[in-house]
Amino acid sequence: MFGVDTHRYRLGPRLSPANVESIEKQCGIALPDDYAAFIREIGNGGAGPGYGLQRFGFVDSVNQIPTAQARGPHRVVRKTRHCTLSRQDLFDGAGKKIDPFDVSFFDSVKNLAPDGLTGPEAPRLPFPLSEPLRNAERDQKWATLNPATGTLMLADYGCGITAHVVVTGPFRGHIWIYDPNASWFVPFNEAATLHYVGATEVDDADVSATFTFGFWYEHWIDHALREVSREYDDAT
Repeated sequence: MFGVDTHRYRLGPRLSPANVESIEKQCGIALPDDYAAFIREIGNGGAGPGYGLQRFGFVDSVNQIPTAQARGPHRVVRKTRHCTLSRQDLFDGAGKKIDPFDVSFFDSVKNLAPDGLTGPEAPRLPFPLSEPLRNAERDQKWATLNPATGTLMLADYGCGITAHVVVTGPFRGHIWIYDPNASWFVPFNEAATLHYVGATEVDDADVSATFTFGFWYEHWIDHALREVSREYDDAT
């Protein structure tokens, strides 16, 4: 599955209820119930759609986010019928080899830092849309749109496409997809093909669905299992 080599189906450590509450206060928001339950009871960041789930957290500076440098020769980490993935090993400042999982999935935390791209105030602002934006490159709303306003970024699908959970306004708890290539910012049900393999049309069952975090995450699991099962059948 696309992006699996980033997380290898692992999840980050859960957050305590006190920690979640503290971060919510820092950002001035209340998380949707299903997302809050997930990071408290299942895991925070890792296995998920696209390159994996972003972590939820807060730091005083982007300098507190763990970093690493790639060094040495490229080595093959995955090879399939369709592609070969090569990667360099990562090392911290002391020269110790580290697991890429430990330095991934921090983009949303980095953005929310006071010196980050959006700062902690962005999620608490009103979600700016009352309806989806489609093919809106000439729309004034698109020109001024910040997808972090009233949302938290959940996952990166690649090519600039990101998934967001809305945390303010009438769409609170819904998953929206930001696609700068198509000038779209739409509810996930309009972009559900992101979880399909080899399909271009959204299934009828998804067209009218409202995707909250739990539904969206299970949707990814269901389609991942279908693809794994199909590849197994092809191989055998």
